[in-house]
Amino acid sequence: SGKTLIMAGLILYLYEKGYRHFLFFVNSTNIIEKTKDNFLNPLSSKFLFKENIRFGTRRVNVTPVVNFEGANNDDINICFTTVQKLHSDLTTEKEDAITYEDFKDKKIVLLADEAHHIITLTKRQLTLNESLEVQSWENTVERIFKQNEDNLLLEFTATLDYSHKNIVEKYRSKVIYRYDLCQFRNDGYSKDIYIVQADFEEKDR
Repeated sequence: SGKTLIMAGLILYLYEKGYRHFLFFVNSTNIIEKTKDNFLNPLSSKFLFKENIRFGTRRVNVTPVVNFEGANNDDINICFTTVQKLHSDLTTEKEDAITYEDFKDKKIVLLADEAHHIITLTKRQLTLNESLEVQSWENTVERIFKQNEDNLLLEFTATLDYSHKNIVEKYRSKVIYRYDLCQFRNDGYSKDIYIVQADFEEKDR
């Protein structure tokens, strides 16, 4: 429903506001690969930037990074990761992995895609193990966000459950723009999917 396009626009807008470091995280490696293609591959049919991004006379590169140490402050630096890997990297020391220290002296924009996966604890009662796992993801994101008072946390989802009291309460004052998957479909922008089952052999199907 246009989430990635909005992210690309926000990246350029926030670059002009002085932000250089963007942390994109989601719950699925498949989505990461698609988003990388959209942000980094000029040959992709879904590439979202101009091949040459210019601010005034200066050309700006969109650069994938593993962490923000040594990142070029003239570039748009994007670290792509899953929320699971992000949590693991921050709680287990690894070479070249991102650390909490990366966030202390830099302004970071956190781009949380499919953010409804991160707020599972808000929505329902979990088992103790589930609760500990989900809580740790939420705590990790919250802790990164609070490392620097200039950090921004932008959450994106097309399937936020507005019928759930806890979620409505959490996001009552935080929703900037609402155009969810239901509205997207009702406006005629999505395909209609029909699932058909058959008992035929594979060749006949």
